[in-house]
Amino acid sequence: MGVAISTLTDFTVPSKATFRLTRSQASEFPGLRPTIHLVGDLGDTLRVVQPIELTWVVDEFGQHVISDDVSLMYGVGNTFDLALEDYKDSLIDYFLTLSTHQDAPTHKLFDRLCKFIQVK
Repeated sequence: MGVAISTLTDFTVPSKATFRLTRSQASEFPGLRPTIHLVGDLGDTLRVVQPIELTWVVDEFGQHVISDDVSLMYGVGNTFDLALEDYKDSLIDYFLTLSTHQDAPTHKLFDRLCKFIQVK
């Protein structure tokens, strides 16, 4: 699965990121934030079946932070790739945790997450 770039600020991240917007490229367009979508395999047993829009920022300490509005999970790292791996690990853990609980509020959260992520 490759990276799809539809506009200057829109790209898709497969399970292994192959495109990185460097800090210098991002600084050329300070008002624009890239739109990143996670799709495809997620670990060995899960698959993102509906793209999850990710937010990517670099904080004041130079740490890359990737998050989403679906699960509210996030990942942090010294590079984009490390932050993405941390995010994916958090998302997998969240999915597995929700899948083991049967109370009504957790079940609703899990049902919502299953619209985006499914077992292979």
